Amino acid sequence: MIAGRDIFAEEIESLRRAPTTQGRVLLYGSSTIRMWESAAQDLHGATIENRGFGGSTLKACAESWALLGKPLRPSAVVIYAGDNDLDQGAQPEEILGFFRQLLDQIHARKGGKIPVCLISIKPSPSRWNLGDRIRRTNRLLEEECAAREDTWFLDLVPCFLDGDLRPRTSAFQEDGLHLTRKGYRVFTEGVSLWLERLGLWNGAIARAFELAPSSPLLPRTLRLHRGAHARDSEIAREYHCWHSPHLGREMELLTFGHAGERMLVFPSRMERFFEWENRGMIHACRERIEAGTLQLWCLDSLETESFFAFAKSPAERIARHYDFERYVLEEVIPFSQAKNPSSSLGAVGCSFGAFHAAAIVFRHPQRFNRLLALSGRFDLSRSFGEDYPDLFQGYREDPLYFLMPTHFLPGLRDPKSLSALRDCEILLAVGEDDGFRPSNDDLSRILWGLGVPHHLKLWVGSAHRFRYWRQMARAYLTA
Repeated sequence: MIAGRDIFAEEIESLRRAPTTQGRVLLYGSSTIRMWESAAQDLHGATIENRGFGGSTLKACAESWALLGKPLRPSAVVIYAGDNDLDQGAQPEEILGFFRQLLDQIHARKGGKIPVCLISIKPSPSRWNLGDRIRRTNRLLEEECAAREDTWFLDLVPCFLDGDLRPRTSAFQEDGLHLTRKGYRVFTEGVSLWLERLGLWNGAIARAFELAPSSPLLPRTLRLHRGAHARDSEIAREYHCWHSPHLGREMELLTFGHAGERMLVFPSRMERFFEWENRGMIHACRERIEAGTLQLWCLDSLETESFFAFAKSPAERIARHYDFERYVLEEVIPFSQAKNPSSSLGAVGCSFGAFHAAAIVFRHPQRFNRLLALSGRFDLSRSFGEDYPDLFQGYREDPLYFLMPTHFLPGLRDPKSLSALRDCEILLAVGEDDGFRPSNDDLSRILWGLGVPHHLKLWVGSAHRFRYWRQMARAYLTA
């Protein structure tokens, strides 16, 4: 249940009784606002009133506006809230509803609307597990701001990410949630720029950050980037979602880059389409992406409905994977070619994603020019210790045979398929001590037996972690 204003009743009453002056710039929201104790000094170019309370939710903020916000008749309102709602189980669409309730009250004032600036939900270390919902919530809130008059969305997310696109620890306190002085410096820069645009700022602005162009479709968005992220801001990033007729459900994906070789990116076991962005893999490949010689198509997975849907029979699970393959071949690839007519198409993945990449390339070699498989397992019916058992409990029928590369490749005799494989650039990379190394050795022997040239690169140790995969991507994907 999402906490409403009742849980903060005592603090709300104390704030309601505190002396105030009308017409100030109001800071309103959760503890991130409440703990901005230096706000009046940081935002010295405007007259500030801070009415953050508790560890409030956006729901509580909407319910409390009549008591805390309306009597002040502020000249402008800066809002930060929403991550507590997510942490308590709210869905992005619910949070959008709370924001709409709050906006309707703020803009209901007679005699003109009050300008509102909503600060994006920050990607904090303690709530990094909520990354997908944070991104979707921010996107919905940004679209709402764009559709409303006198409402702006202040996107500060890039300022809180480091070079590997992980939360910048120096911006957060030890609890991994609340901001340090460095974190509030980001808030200061963004809010002061917004106030300057409104004509409510009287003073100099440090401008330590870069203001990225807003989208023509989202004209009331301010995007701030740290100077160190200037190059990242040049990467073209697009989100796509459509209802797949082959899967009977919506599927999401992200693209990075505007031109060049198209590479389908398969996430690791039961991960999502944003995994490579979260794990710094995009950053590792940024030079080629920015240069327009590489475009990454980061796919979503369907493994909770296929390979790991153990309530279903092996045949049903494999059939569902074949549905996913048709989605990739008949929906994603044609769409990618329409967006980017490059004739070069490859597939890449780490761990379980390497299986997906290898399976689709080896099954349809005429469609692909390149395969990069990092730390892959190429036979899901073979046990690799207790943590990686046979996923199909002894099932060995044709649907499985024609899916596992180490099963069907030894019997491959089709001249066109063999010719296409011999023209394909294939690279396998795995740690010397990785439990999946035997699977890579087996696949390599099979490929040599077919006369298919390829590279098998061995890394020191296990190397089955993203810190190694980032290095592999930098070494092999950007070459």
